[in-house]
Amino acid sequence: GKDLRIDVVFTPYQEEDGKLLLVAQGQVWLMEAPEKETRYISSFKSIPISLGEKVLFFPLGFSREITRKESFTIQLEIEVLAYKDLEEASN
Repeated sequence: GKDLRIDVVFTPYQEEDGKLLLVAQGQVWLMEAPEKETRYISSFKSIPISLGEKVLFFPLGFSREITRKESFTIQLEIEVLAYKDLEEASN
């Protein structure tokens, strides 16, 4: 909607020992009525992962009150795969 903007950048880094580190940077701008003030929230997470592992990211945070009708959440599922594996799978 026009009152919410979310930017998320995911960057995988391979460490010297071969392990992966997924860096997730999120930025949220939320226009609140009736004052129309804009709230800005930013987050930065570093998550150790393995190739092919699925990771859930909640740019608005995670709410345990999701069953309430006025609550909502956004959930992104991220999976990091090696480029060569994707190339081989497409052939």
